[in-house]
Amino acid sequence: MASSTDRRAVLAAGLAFAVGSGLARIAHAAASPAARTHGDGWIPDRPDPRDRLRVTPQFAKPGPRPASADLSGKLPPAYDQGKLGTCTANAIAGAVQYARRVHRLDDFIPSRLFIYYQQRKIEGSLSLDAGAQLRDGIASVANIGVCPESDWPYDNVAGDPSTHLFPPNAQAVEAPPPIIVQKAGKYRTISYEPLRQEVAVLESCIAGGYPFVFGFKVYGDFNEATQALRKPGPDELTALWGHAVLATGYDQTKRTFRIRNSWGPTANDNGYFEMDYDYVLNSAWAANFWVVYQTVGFRD
Repeated sequence: MASSTDRRAVLAAGLAFAVGSGLARIAHAAASPAARTHGDGWIPDRPDPRDRLRVTPQFAKPGPRPASADLSGKLPPAYDQGKLGTCTANAIAGAVQYARRVHRLDDFIPSRLFIYYQQRKIEGSLSLDAGAQLRDGIASVANIGVCPESDWPYDNVAGDPSTHLFPPNAQAVEAPPPIIVQKAGKYRTISYEPLRQEVAVLESCIAGGYPFVFGFKVYGDFNEATQALRKPGPDELTALWGHAVLATGYDQTKRTFRIRNSWGPTANDNGYFEMDYDYVLNSAWAANFWVVYQTVGFRD
């Protein structure tokens, strides 16, 4: 079990990144509205020169984009992260499961706790339930893979709200055994990329048949009852917390993206909510857009 020194190191690294990028490091569960009973957990990615942002997504279809598109019908009901800070792992798991489905590979829920463990291992925060970076989650499913959740089940034992330290009995701090890691390697992600934060790119990604993950800062009251998230108002100047989600659709007329949350199928609008273009496309409010195209595995 790590000491509070580990947490200070994680926070210091995040603050250093925030100074350079203009994106605040938002601690898990910080100043959350009382009505919200689920976790969050997005930590903005640190800049990496290896990220090459295409002008056009790899699988974008030629020609004009349709006025709207929605991929949610190809996904299972929204996952439920409970109170853990696993929103990034939940979003990535959804993207991986979607890619497996569209390529007609064997279908399963990817282990969200496996992804979250690998993220925290990369970030040096194994003892903490303080969220994680999307890039590290994407890197883990590419380099290590991810096993089915039936092999490494989800455990809703969250960290202490004040210290973020996991209790000793939390499965989240337990290293997956070698046999599970070996099995995860059979299901690695082999095609993925970061996306430009531009409307044409994001619409083209969805119109081409692929959802994307991203993170955003929450400024106002956003909870399980929210069905539409509008851009922050002039009186909402302080980010309360950070969240990661999976975008599955868009509507040019309404200027909204359809977002798959990770608070269960009964939260929001059957597990989904709308989010303004102006919110998603503002780099001060949202960042770290990634798409998973293909994984390895067995065909049905």
